[in-house]
Amino acid sequence: MEEEHWPWAKDEVLKCLSFLEGLNKEAIILEMDDYFLKTFPEFNNEDLERILQELTSQKKVKTYKAKNGEILYQKTMPKKSLWRRFLTKILP
Repeated sequence: MEEEHWPWAKDEVLKCLSFLEGLNKEAIILEMDDYFLKTFPEFNNEDLERILQELTSQKKVKTYKAKNGEILYQKTMPKKSLWRRFLTKILP
């Protein structure tokens, strides 16, 4: 996949992931938008792995193993800033 389309692919992967449950790679591809997959037929498993590794290093995605040994990916909640936490304590 070309580097100029990389941000669009990362956004698509993030849209597919859930905060509540982890998904494996096959489930992520099944959740992807048809338009995206038709627009980029060259998108493959290696591209997905690179995107997931990059998102994991940015701490936007968490990985863990399921009971059957399968690696699952889950979106992480963004942390609140110190200022926002301070305001929620002061203001009702």
